[in-house]
This record gives sequence, C-alpha cells and structure tokens, in this order.
Amino acid sequence: MIYKLSDLNRKNFKAIEFYHSDIALKNKIDNQPKEQATLENLDILADKMQEVRDLLKSPIIITSGYRCLELNLKLTNSAKDSFHLYGLAADFIVKNKDPEKIVKLLSNEISVDKVIASYYKKNNRNLQWVHLQVQSNWKENRNLFLSEVITDDGTDYQKI
Repeated sequence: MIYKLSDLNRKNFKAIEFYHSDIALKNKIDNQPKEQATLENLDILADKMQEVRDLLKSPIIITSGYRCLELNLKLTNSAKDSFHLYGLAADFIVKNKDPEKIVKLLSNEISVDKVIASYYKKNNRNLQWVHLQVQSNWKENRNLFLSEVITDDGTDYQKI
C-alpha cells in the first residue's frame, strides 16, 4: 500500500494533528512526513490514538506527534532516539483529566509499547501530559505503563 497524509484522518482526528508543530512553524522547519515507513507508522499510531479517544470518551489534544530530526534537535528535553522521529509516538492532554488516571485506565484496556504520565516541574514551569508510543508492525508492544516526574534534580520513573 502507498500511504498518503490523508490516510491518517480518523473519526476524531485530522491528519495534520499527527505532525503539526508550532515550534517547527516558528523555526521554518518542514515537519511534514514524507517517507513511506514513517507514514505507515503514523497510520498505526493514528489507529491507537483513535482507540484511546474512544476509551476515554473525551476530546484529546495532541501536543506532539511526528518530529523530523531537525525539529527533535530543537527540543531541549527530547530523547535523541525518540519514537516521535519514526511516527510511533504522540504526547497528548485531555482537559480536566489527570495523566496518571488516564494511564491507569489505559493499562487495563489497550496494548501499547509504552504510556507515560508525565509531570514536568522545572524552571518554574508545571506541565503535564501523556506520552503514548507504539511499535511498528514487526515488533511486539511491551505494555509498559509508567509515570515520570521531571525536575531540576532529574527524572524519576514509577510503574503504574
């Protein structure tokens, strides 16, 4: 199958939500995925995000999806081997829902590689989101459900 960006549209998501980035726009970075392998991975991710949306029965705001290498390098706290680089991860928020409660609910309902309730408490900023990552078709999901707290002293992970 030859994948196109429009193949990423789902019942509750538009394709652009899986690769839009305000930081990319601000820095004039072309973050539109072009490689077939990336589009295939994003198709897997889009299916999983729709499954999550259906389970939560609440709107999801994707804050970060696919990232090209140039964009990933611009982000100070992004892993060099981030699943976002391959179209296999999305960060999202659900208004008025705590990330850890979302991860607990998902831990009993879906198969994924990893879901993390993230709490960023650094540089006088207090942010929270859920990170979801999947494997490509040829690798098995590990079904890891975690929470992380990121502070000036480092990152602390806990199993959920």
